[in-house]
Amino acid sequence: MTASDAVDINGEQPDIVGRVCEAVVAIEYRHAGVVVEPANVIFLMFASRWHRLYFDFGVVFWRPDEDGPASFEAEELDASFRADEIGTRFGVIGRRLEAVRYDALDDGSRVTLQFDGSRQIRFECRSDVTTYSA
Repeated sequence: MTASDAVDINGEQPDIVGRVCEAVVAIEYRHAGVVVEPANVIFLMFASRWHRLYFDFGVVFWRPDEDGPASFEAEELDASFRADEIGTRFGVIGRRLEAVRYDALDDGSRVTLQFDGSRQIRFECRSDVTTYSA
């Protein structure tokens, strides 16, 4: 694990480096049918355990999670939260996690998961909106 002194991490990074990735699911937040945040919360599964990764501006949060991801509707807010399995799309399922890197950004923070086979997923939270890319 590489952690920048400028990135505030709340919680403990789980013991996932060196383990094989079983799932990566982003919870997409929509308001009035429009995507507001592609990755409101990220769920990672390693060694048959779910781990929750999420951001609040520049703060990176890690939490264990017993239940894992689930889609749900918040009709009172005209919002929906959809579980989107992105691990397969980015080719990281079955790959070993080699490193987790944290970077401070002017308007947020970034977490990069580096897998074997030169695969990676980056989660960036800028101005309190979290996105992902390979």
